[in-house]
Amino acid sequence: MIEYVESLITDDKGLIMFIKHFLSDVRSHGMSDYVESIQWRINLESIETFVDLNEVDKRLRKVRSSTEFKELEEKEQLAINIFLDTLDGNIDDLSRF
Repeated sequence: MIEYVESLITDDKGLIMFIKHFLSDVRSHGMSDYVESIQWRINLESIETFVDLNEVDKRLRKVRSSTEFKELEEKEQLAINIFLDTLDGNIDDLSRF
């Protein structure tokens, strides 16, 4: 399985597709809320089972700072941002729940 993932993520498009599949939405609805709140999370522990987080971090930061980032699909951009924000500690990691 790890060999398959390694072959999948050889290019940035494959890496982004891989990371995107770990994206989860957490929905909440308070008693006085009319609409639900959606928070996006990613489980770094699950990703780390297959890849080196430091290597992914470097590659995704490079992608995010490139001009191609704006050309990615919205969910791909979201996955990159949530991954990096979780790694930076700005968003709680799902594996901690």
